[in-house]
Formats: sequence, structure tokens, C-alpha cells
Amino acid sequence: MTDTLLWWAVVQLLGIICFPLAFVLFRRLPDGGYAFSKIVGLLLVGYCYWLVLSFDLLPNERWSIVLLVGLVALASLAAAWRSLVPLRELITARWKFFLTVDVVFLAAIGTAAFLRAYVPEIEGTEKPMDFAFLNAVVRADSFPPEDPWLAGHGISYYYFGHLIVGMLTIVTGVEPAIGYNLGLALIGALAVVAAFGLLWNLLTLAGRTRLAYFGAVGAVVFLLVLANWEGLFELLAVHNAMPGWLYDFLDIDGLDGPKESGSWYPDEFWFWWRASRIVSGWTIREFPFFSFLLGDLHAHVLALPFLVSAIGLALNLFQSRTVLFWRTWVMEPGVFVLAALLVGSLIFLNAWDFPTAAFLLAVAAIAANVRSGVDPLRAAVAAMGFLLPLFAVALVLYTPFLESFGSAAKFVAPVMVTNSPSYVGEQDMASDPVHLLLAWGPVLWLTGLFVSACLIRATPRSLRLWPWALTPLVVVVPAWTGAVLYDSGASGLAEEVADRGVAWISFALLAGLLVAAGAAALSRLEESVADEINPLFALGLAWIGLLLVLGSELFYVEEFAAARLNTVFKLSFQAWVFLAAANAFGLCYLWASRDQLELPLRWPRVTRSAAPAFRSLAAVSVLFIAAALVYPAIATANRTEGLTRHQTLDGLEYVERLKPDEYAAVEWLRENVSGNPVIVEAPGPDWGENARISWRTGLPTVIGWPSHEFIWRGTWEPQEGREQDVNSIYISDDQQRVKELIAKYDIRYIVVGPPEQALYGIDVMTKFESIGSPAAAFGTVTIYVVGADSEEKAGRP
Repeated sequence: MTDTLLWWAVVQLLGIICFPLAFVLFRRLPDGGYAFSKIVGLLLVGYCYWLVLSFDLLPNERWSIVLLVGLVALASLAAAWRSLVPLRELITARWKFFLTVDVVFLAAIGTAAFLRAYVPEIEGTEKPMDFAFLNAVVRADSFPPEDPWLAGHGISYYYFGHLIVGMLTIVTGVEPAIGYNLGLALIGALAVVAAFGLLWNLLTLAGRTRLAYFGAVGAVVFLLVLANWEGLFELLAVHNAMPGWLYDFLDIDGLDGPKESGSWYPDEFWFWWRASRIVSGWTIREFPFFSFLLGDLHAHVLALPFLVSAIGLALNLFQSRTVLFWRTWVMEPGVFVLAALLVGSLIFLNAWDFPTAAFLLAVAAIAANVRSGVDPLRAAVAAMGFLLPLFAVALVLYTPFLESFGSAAKFVAPVMVTNSPSYVGEQDMASDPVHLLLAWGPVLWLTGLFVSACLIRATPRSLRLWPWALTPLVVVVPAWTGAVLYDSGASGLAEEVADRGVAWISFALLAGLLVAAGAAALSRLEESVADEINPLFALGLAWIGLLLVLGSELFYVEEFAAARLNTVFKLSFQAWVFLAAANAFGLCYLWASRDQLELPLRWPRVTRSAAPAFRSLAAVSVLFIAAALVYPAIATANRTEGLTRHQTLDGLEYVERLKPDEYAAVEWLRENVSGNPVIVEAPGPDWGENARISWRTGLPTVIGWPSHEFIWRGTWEPQEGREQDVNSIYISDDQQRVKELIAKYDIRYIVVGPPEQALYGIDVMTKFESIGSPAAAFGTVTIYVVGADSEEKAGRP
């Protein structure tokens, strides 16, 4: 609890310090950006921390970070002085909301840390990778940190989120194993306040202050609590409440019949994993609740509050009442720099988010220009002149990262069922409608209601704009068709169309919603209904969210596998964010408009009254939302064993308890070894137990998880021969050869423990006594120090 309060206090203070800078960036929002101020503070200090260590200007120590906070505080003080009067007026008018945001933040980080303490273990999935990066940041002398799984090379991944968590770990003085879990809790809490603030601002701008808090809470629920419908069927299965045919109809991977359970909830180990992989492990559709439940401190999770902040920036631009073009930045240089820092940070946080955020900003800028009275073509040209300098400077600001970054991404390819690898099923490449509804049902239902209500209220004058809503389909469908023709010819296209079968139903559903959302947005672009909540921005969010889901049905980024796995994974997570915000607004729109939702006169008079339909749809919506809340309840109960598990925030406590020798070795290295000397240990395989010392300490090993290194770099070349060299170090009888390999990689410590004995034989325990000296021994684990200075480095725990 003390550590949690310490992290809360540091971030809370940082948010207060940086509020004047957030006000510069979000000046047009009713709260002046207060809900985003903590995120802005972490961004600015984190950026300065990264920059000075990238150029070796300061050491990686606590006082350096405190100094940077002071420099950012001076910049914020200057910004406050320039805006003293509007800031004072804003605080006077909005202090109750500011206090609410801070209470929400405290409650959110406390709740998140409380739940995280039930499942703190840093093991499995991508947690070793994420903890390796966190440890590498904490241990680094300069940036990029040395890759713990490829000695001699810097990290080649978007690690800015790990850097921010590492920075807070250093400042607060907590152990990295605790900082890992507090980082997850903090990111969740920041996402809460960002979503809360986004909807409050959006509804307040629409003149619905009474609904603003309701919508803000709804945004938090829809973004971070709501799940898909898969959990409902898990609950029915453990109570044997499903007919046999339904299991076959749903075709959920791993849920093929009734399940036994000793509790009211499923107690099957990791049953909740299936909700994100309904089809198979080759179709990953994570949503925020699942991601926080899983507990990977991964890039898409770390970027979440920053992506929501980028949506807030788009809303700020959308409120402009003057044309946005390149000269706008000349008049607002401070906004220009801060916006570039925020937008560019998405490249460094989770590169997939940058194009989506850029597209959102483009749509918002064009819409703002049209609303300012400019014709659409000139509005688009002016918006491009406004945005291109922003994106260019954003790239320049993060050039040091881009120069060191590699990737396995190759090009955008058409999704083809007929060309899918043998290990990937057809339903992984094109969504079956049942699977689509299981994954997206509650979200699409709410989006459909919102869009339909907007279309019902559209005027005949706006009908002339509706054909433009077909533009996305006119672009992407011919592009996909042409790509398939190029790849497989006319016969291949015909075969692809036929083999997709019922997946075309999924496409038709998504396409219909996309066109409807576009038509509804266009109908509000040139007009507004008096005394009505304006849904244009929220409709834009829904449109982009639907476009992301639809796009992954036709195209994917070819990376480490000839499948759309990562594309669906990344774009689905983004889509959930956009649709959650849109649906929270949509519910408020429906409620505020319930008395005006009469069908237009052109509809049959017998169906004009919408009141009965509204009540029926409201009842169905409540049931659908309740069904989507089953998963959070039963998954939390399973993960925490009914809130009965032992609680701790120490992610390595389980190692101390189950593998005390391994834990003692890790602690000895952490306490006695400074810098980044190279260690050698049993490598890979990926997602296994090996390479465990490097990720638990941040010390670089010769080779850790080979496939991950390929994914991060897009080439096997940097690690070529390393696994064979490590094998030779452990099994070769040629001492001269072993010494040459030790010198080649500048190895200082050799670890011998159960994984090495399992891989290389029991005799490996004594092999290195003639080459180096035992630096420390803990039962089954011995650490040897080798190299020319091995005698000086030898010691005892």
C-alpha cells in the first residue's frame, strides 16, 4: 500500500506541475486538459529523460530525473505566467471537476494495485520480455538500453512505456519486480482518468453538463470493464445450461462441452484465455480488461492512456472555429511542439498506434475546416498543410529511436484464405459471423443503435451527402481485389471469393455499419439541430473504429508469419478504444434524444412513434451489456481464486518461494554486479523457462529468446551462430575454444543451474572451475566469474 501511495503521489504531483503545459495543448477543452495533465507530465519528463541519456548528458540516477522534473516545472511555470488569467478563471470554474478527476485517479490506482496484488507473478506469455526491458532501463548507462537477450546490441523495440515505468521505479526507489506491477496499475489508472476526461469534455462541449459525469463513467466501463460475450457461455458451460448443438454452433476453441467446477465460476486453469482467442491462437482479439487481467506490461497496454490523449488532442482541434492550416502553427508554436511530442510518442510507445492517430487527426482537422465554412476540397488541402509539418517534426523529435529501431514488418498484403499457411485455419483469415459477434457483439450493438438514432434524425437536405459514405468501400474493396488478382490471377480471385463463404456475412455487417456511420457523420457535418447534443465527433470515432475492424478482414501487415494475427491483435485493440468512447457518448445521445426520436414524416405513419421501440431496445441493450459483464466477474474470480489468494506486489515472490536458489542468484547479481557485464545461461526456447537470469536482472546474455529477436529486428543476422556458441561454451572439452568464445562476447559470468544441467548434462556444474572462479553458490545454482580479471571479481555471498 505504501508503494502504491508513493507512485500515486509522484504522478499526482507531476500532473499538477505540468497542468499549465497541458492547458497550452488542450486549451479549447472545457477542463483545459486537466484530465490529461498527468499523462502530459509523464510524457515530457520521460522524453527529457530518454533524450539526455541517449546523448550521455546525465547519468541514469534519481537526482538526474529530479533535475529534469525541475526543468519541466520551469517551462510549466513560464506557460502559467503567460496564461495566468485564463488559468485562474478555469480553476475557479472547474475546481470541482479537477477534484473529481484526482479522486477517480486515486481510486483507480488503488483498485488496480489491489487486484494486481492477487496475481503479481512475472512469468509466462510476454511478461519475461517486458520485465527484461524494464530491468534494462533501470540498469542502463545510456539509451537505448542494452538488449538483455542479445548482448552487444541495443533494444530494437518500442520501449518508451517501459522507460517511463523504469523512470518511476528509479525515482520511487521500489524494486523492479514491484515497479512492474505498479506500472500496470498506473497505466490502468491513467487510462481511467483519460477516458473519464475525454467523455466529460465531449459531453460538456455538447451542452450536456448533467450527462457529462454519467457519460464519463460509461466511458470508463466500456473501455476498461466491458468484455465480449464469450464469458457468458463459459458460465453456462460450468452449470451445464447449454444444449450440445450450441457448442458446435459457437465453435469456441477449447470450449467443446460442459465443464466441471467446484465453484459458481469456472475454475479451469486459465479458461479466461479463450475470450481473446475464440477461433484459435492465430486470431488474437484482446480488449483492455483482458490485457490488464493477463498482466503483460506490453506496448499496446502501455500506450493506451496516450492513445486516448491523442483522441483528446483531436477533439481539441475539432473545436477550432478558424481554418487550420500551416500558419496556425506559427501563431501557436508551443502547441505545435507539445502536439508533436504527444503524437510522435505513439511511434515510441506502440508504433501501430501512430498511423491510426494520424488518420484521426486528419479527419478531425478536415471536419473542423469544413465546419469553419471552407469547401471540402480546400478544407482537406489546408488540413494537410496543417498536419504534415506536425508529423514531420514528430518524426524528427524521435529520430534517435527510429535510427535504432528494426522490425520484421515487410509490407501490406491482402488477406487470402486460399493462401493461408497450413497451420492457420480459414476462420483465422476471414471471420465467421458467429465468431465476429462473440467478439464484437455488445460493441457493435451499441454502435448500431447510436448510428441508427442519428440517421433517423437526419434531414432530407443531408441525403445528398450520403453517397460519399461509400468512399471507404470504393477504395478498399477494389484495392483488395486488385491485390488478389496480382497475386493469384482471375481464377485465384474466384476461388478466394468462393472459399470465404459465410465470412462475407461478417464483411457485409461491418461494411453496412461503416457506411451507416459515415452517412450519419456526413449528415451532421454541415448542419446541427437546435438544442440537440451534437454527435459528429463521436460518430467519427465510431467510423474509424469500424474501419479498423473491417480493414483487418481485407489486409494485413506481413511480419513474422504469413497470417493476420498481429494485425487483428493491434487493430482490434485500437478499435475497442474508439468504439468504447463512441458508445459511451451514444448512450448519452440516445437518452438525451429519447423524447425527440420520432421517425420522420416520410416513414409510414403507423410506425412513427418511437417510444415503445425505445423501451424495448433499452431492455435488450441492458441484457446485452449484462452479458458482456459476465466475463469480468468470472475471470476475476478465477484469476484471484475468489479474492482469496495471497497478496503481494512483488512479481518475483513466487520465485523466492518455489525456487529459492534461483531467487538468491538473481538477488546476488542485482546487489553485487553493476553496469552491464555479459552473462551466459541456457538460451530459449521462446516462452520457456530458459534465459531467466537475464530477464530477471536486466543483465545481457549472449542469446535469450531467438524468435523474439527475429521479430524485433526482422533478421536473424545479429544472432547468427550465437546459440551454437553458447552450446559450445557449456559442452565443449576444448578449453581454448571456450576461452575464445568467452572473449568473443566479453562474458564475465557463467550461470550453471537446473536449466543448464537439463540441457547440457549434470557434469556441467563442475566444468568451469578450471576456467573461472565460483563467484557465488546457492544450492543448485552456481555463478562463475570468468575472464582476465576473474580472480579479482570472485567473492562469496
